[in-house]
Amino acid sequence: MDRPRRPRRLPPLWLLIAATGVGAASLHIILPSLPRIANEFASDYGSAQLALTVYLAAMAPAQLLYGPLSDRYGRRPLLLLGLSAYLFGTMLCVYAWSIDVLLVARAIQAFGGCSGMVLARAIVRDVHDRERSAGLIAHITMAMSLAPMFAPAVGGWLEVYVGWRVGFLLLSAAGAITLVAAWFRLNETLPEPVPIAPRAMAGHYGLLLRSPAFLGYTMGTALATASWYAFTAGAPYLLVEAMGQTPAAYGTWILFAMGGYTAGNLLASRRSQHLGVDRMILAGSVIGILATVALVLWVWLGGLTPYALFLPMLVLTFGQGMTQPNGIAGAISVHPHIAGAASGLLGFIQMVVSAVATLFLAAIQAPTAWPTVGVVSACVALSALAFLWAALPQRRTAADERPKARPRRRAKPPQRIEPEVPAMPEPAAIWSALTPDEHEYQYNPQRAVPNFKDYQAERAPANDRARETLQCHRDVAYAEGPLRDLDVYPVPGASGTAVHIFIHGGYWRAQDKANFAFVAEHLVARGIAAVVINYPLCPAVTLDGVVASALDAVAWTARNARQFGGDPRRITLSGHSAGAHLGAAAIATDWTLRDLPRDLLQGAVLISGIYDPTPAMRTTVNAELKLTAAIARRHNYELATPSVRCPVEIMAGGQEPSHWIDQSFRYAHHLAANGMGPGVRVSPGYHHFDIMNQYQDPDSDVMRAILRLARR
Repeated sequence: MDRPRRPRRLPPLWLLIAATGVGAASLHIILPSLPRIANEFASDYGSAQLALTVYLAAMAPAQLLYGPLSDRYGRRPLLLLGLSAYLFGTMLCVYAWSIDVLLVARAIQAFGGCSGMVLARAIVRDVHDRERSAGLIAHITMAMSLAPMFAPAVGGWLEVYVGWRVGFLLLSAAGAITLVAAWFRLNETLPEPVPIAPRAMAGHYGLLLRSPAFLGYTMGTALATASWYAFTAGAPYLLVEAMGQTPAAYGTWILFAMGGYTAGNLLASRRSQHLGVDRMILAGSVIGILATVALVLWVWLGGLTPYALFLPMLVLTFGQGMTQPNGIAGAISVHPHIAGAASGLLGFIQMVVSAVATLFLAAIQAPTAWPTVGVVSACVALSALAFLWAALPQRRTAADERPKARPRRRAKPPQRIEPEVPAMPEPAAIWSALTPDEHEYQYNPQRAVPNFKDYQAERAPANDRARETLQCHRDVAYAEGPLRDLDVYPVPGASGTAVHIFIHGGYWRAQDKANFAFVAEHLVARGIAAVVINYPLCPAVTLDGVVASALDAVAWTARNARQFGGDPRRITLSGHSAGAHLGAAAIATDWTLRDLPRDLLQGAVLISGIYDPTPAMRTTVNAELKLTAAIARRHNYELATPSVRCPVEIMAGGQEPSHWIDQSFRYAHHLAANGMGPGVRVSPGYHHFDIMNQYQDPDSDVMRAILRLARR
């Protein structure tokens, strides 16, 4: 790596909840008092309602700034700055002497208060993967929903007994406490600063806005949020003016309706990681549509009553409690390396859409329920369509594209191929007669090439050149945990390109993707996007964990290829040494179990591989690998039936030990016995370590094979 990794530890969850909750409480506490504020400042209800619209409108541009600024300068300083601005704006609300001053104060309050909403999401995504993020964001939004649940009730009671300004005094105290706590308890989680400049910001936002998945998830959450804000803007007028209820009654009814959101968040926090983001969104959207139908029918047939308004909203908010945290997690996971910018843009769109909805409602406000019901219903329906659109790219990858995949070739029945492919001797018979020193020489490449480190040093200039000159999305997390990240080298300005995944070797216990940037140089030059992956290493994990992580990286690439200009139908893979073993694991994987096409790979090039880990158990390397017979058996790909039916090129260096080369022939024999029939190309003059130099020569055996498969 270019620099040591910063430890990424999640700050106290209660602090993230508090930082998010003060902004949400400030938005809602004023709602029951809108009729009184209009009277106190001698304005109409529409002008007083602007206290909600201005708050939403001010949050929109602020979130655009917080996101990229936090990607550059860190989450902590931006959150401290935002909380300070929030405290100033809230105190100004306490002493507002006109409707205009109140609106300015609300804008300042919103500008600061939204910092917690943006940065809490980014902080969670800094530390955890998409599915885990959804669960934690659900915890935050579930607990944070207590603020908008109780804020209108508290605001209504204060309005009746002591006046609306006291509510802002309470919020000032909460903001001050949160600011002090953040100063002492908030640690920095940003993994690596992202350079910021107008062009870079525009590039980040352009990347996000060109993503159908990001737009779908974002518009889905924005329209769902707008439906709620439209309801909270119209309901006080209907309840107090049209039905003659008190402001305190509104606070009680809205508290009841918000209970559904808390319950939905609770369900999302417990089930999102198991069921996945899209399934939770689908379930929540269906519930929301049914609730909206019930709202329309009840008001139409039963008339305007508190029950007709708030009981369907209870069900609607339950569905939104399921969709919102998952929609947010889906949006900010499209490009995890700019999670702050994604969170900020999401919040901006959320607030703009909500402000437009409330402004439109203020313009058509009437002493009937239909303006409010109509805006709410339209927002819910459009939200469901947007979420459906977000899921389409993944569905195309997983299902719609399956008929376009290459026709599967049936494996020949064993009795028909046995005469053509003679059985290989048992592996143990090959090495059983070796002495310990001979075994070490044959199965530990470092013993056969003592100066192996020199070859990586020789490639360092080419590696540095690639890292400096190629466009790269670096350290993109594909799963939660150390070393579960990858570097993406896209083809600048291109779309629909072939994608090549490289998996490094190191006997599952060494090396890092940062040392293999040179692999991407000739690929990108020939219009092929390159993905160089990391995976956790032994002994920190077992071989089980290594294999699982490598497969996660391949799956992430297939799901996200379109986001960096790649075509998920044109993925090839190469791996060296232990990386070839992990490539064989990808060939043996049934990708349909991950909702991906079975023939996920267009081809694979496996170089100097070890395909049966069993002989490694007799080497000194096993002191770090901690292999057992059971683990080795699970990951012996000389025995596993291949699931992906794609061309496989198997290569080895002519100067490698004979037993190491034999592994390539054994694996090729195994694939041939299953109807795939690859041969083995032995490159004369190359040993285990300098064969990697072939990635720097487009006319080499390795590069010709990769280019041939990528261009099929």
